[in-house]
Amino acid sequence: MSEADSDIAALAANELVRTRQDQEFTSFLEADPQTFAYNVGQVEQSIVNLFNTFRLTHSYVNSVYMGRENGSFVVPTPEHSPPS
Repeated sequence: MSEADSDIAALAANELVRTRQDQEFTSFLEADPQTFAYNVGQVEQSIVNLFNTFRLTHSYVNSVYMGRENGSFVVPTPEHSPPS
């Protein structure tokens, strides 16, 4: 478990993950499941790429995602749907 704790701490300390430029990240706060569409910008995509690389290089990890205070939710693949 200490290895997983260290890995999570490293991700959380990453400047890209800590960015405050999250106003344009995908948000599910007012998402309509009938009309929702992803519009992933460059910063969000860079975080998605980081999370996917982490997942692929850590055999015990199935998925990595992040919820933000503003209601945005960075997910590794766009097959995730907004909550209904």
